[in-house]
Amino acid sequence: MKDFLKLIFAFSLCYLLAICLLRILWIQAVPITIQKDIIRSDVHTVVIGASNGQFSWDDRIIQGTLNLCDASLSYAGAFNNLRWAIEYNENKIDTVILCASMVSMAYITDNDLQGQLDGCREERRNIFNYSNFFLQYRKYSWFWKYLFTRFPVKNFKSLFTIDGRYVELERNEIGNSQIYSKINTIIDMYPEGLTKDFFKNNCTYQLDNLCRIHKYCKDKELSLIILSPPVYKIPEMINDKGYRDIIIEELGDSILVSDYCRFAFPDSTYYGDLEHLNRKGADYFSKTIADEGLQTQYAIDWRRNGE
Repeated sequence: MKDFLKLIFAFSLCYLLAICLLRILWIQAVPITIQKDIIRSDVHTVVIGASNGQFSWDDRIIQGTLNLCDASLSYAGAFNNLRWAIEYNENKIDTVILCASMVSMAYITDNDLQGQLDGCREERRNIFNYSNFFLQYRKYSWFWKYLFTRFPVKNFKSLFTIDGRYVELERNEIGNSQIYSKINTIIDMYPEGLTKDFFKNNCTYQLDNLCRIHKYCKDKELSLIILSPPVYKIPEMINDKGYRDIIIEELGDSILVSDYCRFAFPDSTYYGDLEHLNRKGADYFSKTIADEGLQTQYAIDWRRNGE
């Protein structure tokens, strides 16, 4: 009986070690072998960030750009999409547009991210930078559970879902009162608005990776633009002064900002919900950018104009 238990123990240990080794080797190897040819040769600008960029920036209309945004993506995931675009391809990318609006930061707090991490969604975005992922998350029990219990091919299909294209959103839910629940919860909790202290205390993960993207672009001599895509009346519902202050504090007065959160549409039918444009809105917005160019200003002027 003891020999049998020893055999079971030895087998289990070897299995776990083999899975761990395969997982590490897969994470290190796949990005170079599978995704190296996705970026088109004409692309000079990549757009990174979460879903408010994914559903608003149509890179079929705005020539020379590639939309690498994805739903619920944190700035850490955006960084890894950026790193892959720059380092795993021989393209002449010179500009990075980060969709880093007040909404994308305030809606992805440290607590919200933990929920995503528990579901291992962020892990999929960090496969391009395994060592950094390990150093950041080794203190979490879910990391070890994922590493040892889920076979490497579990998420293999997800590698083929990043097609580098804008995603259309057909719905219009502005009239649905339920979509106001998130912003109303924030307003109730922080009636004074989203102050600089709010972001410092609740969005440390986002801020750390915002600075990480900024440093990376600086080191690679890439122009970085902070873009706020259109949102429906949220700036009128909650004070965004703290967001402007934190951007300047973290990135400096001279960072380029492109603020379209108050972009004027003919009516509300151009929105899918409060934070996202639908297909009609993205078409209208993207054609405006294509025709007029992306309007930018220094952060110091942006803050002054918002006072």
